[in-house]
Amino acid sequence: MPDAPTPEVPLLPAALHAVPGRGVTLLPDTERQVLGGPGSLTRQLSGVYDDVTERVRVALRVPADLPARRAHPWTLLTEHESPLWPLLALKDPPPLTAAQVARLVRHLGSAHQAMPADRARQLGAPGAGAPPDATDALIATLCGGAPPTWAALLAGLLTARAHHLLLGSWGVLSAFVGAHPDLRVQGARQLRAALLADPALAARPADLARWTLWSALTPLHGGADPPGTLEEAVRLSRGLRSLPQRTQAQALPDPAALAAHLRAWLPDLPDADLDRHAAALHAGQAGGPGDAGVGLALLVRPGRAAYWLRVGSQVQLIVSEAGRGEAGAEWVVWSWQWFRPPGARLPGRGRG
Repeated sequence: MPDAPTPEVPLLPAALHAVPGRGVTLLPDTERQVLGGPGSLTRQLSGVYDDVTERVRVALRVPADLPARRAHPWTLLTEHESPLWPLLALKDPPPLTAAQVARLVRHLGSAHQAMPADRARQLGAPGAGAPPDATDALIATLCGGAPPTWAALLAGLLTARAHHLLLGSWGVLSAFVGAHPDLRVQGARQLRAALLADPALAARPADLARWTLWSALTPLHGGADPPGTLEEAVRLSRGLRSLPQRTQAQALPDPAALAAHLRAWLPDLPDADLDRHAAALHAGQAGGPGDAGVGLALLVRPGRAAYWLRVGSQVQLIVSEAGRGEAGAEWVVWSWQWFRPPGARLPGRGRG
């Protein structure tokens, strides 16, 4: 039997570029004999997930909704982890497919309670097992149809959990973020890129927590490099909570005046875009017909983001100023009552 790896040489960082491949289920006693202290890559990923997401939860001051989970009573051994894998696979043929393994890594990595090991073969089998959920869809989109790597699985799981923990932080952008799942994909891509550029990040939970939260906050900073501390990322996450108290309402200006306001706040946008957005707002198209409260992204660039939101009879402009690596961000909200000529209906209200 080969020498067991030591905790001083973590396996997960070295495997982030690899695809898990096929697998077999493994009980704890066999896992210790084959892999030693660190355990399987799946168990390592689960440990990283627990450590990082708990750091993010505590930093965001989100109450725990479940007690700390216990170690799962079984794990996976994938085909590139040990030279003993073929022998173990012969004891329980046929081995799990790569697709089943990816689903099981996702399950064991984040589920609070593991399904029985004898049900593992059902997961991902045609016509059986749990249907794909939002996290499965996130990972599939992140990989563009290719088999997920360990980095993609870890980034997808961490991003999904971070977005869940941020539910109370989006404020007036809640509807917009909820209606645009591509924002989660953008965040997961940033996190996966960070893991692949610095695989040792998977062995530094404090740094990985900072990257995880910052990547999930992509709608607020547009893809800027992360700040130096987790606390600075937390500060950005709290920026939207106080916006309603800082809102000053006034009548929606005419299109020319509105374009001038936009030009002062968004010098990045071409004049043609400013005029088009100003005209669209007066036509009641801030978020498209029937999309009241969802809004429109005017600008999302590294360090800078701006959104129009239509909420009831108001239009709100949210502008984020967050330079690369800067601590925090400055937020400004404008809220105007819709300009309504006598006898005219409010945009987005009713059909006729």
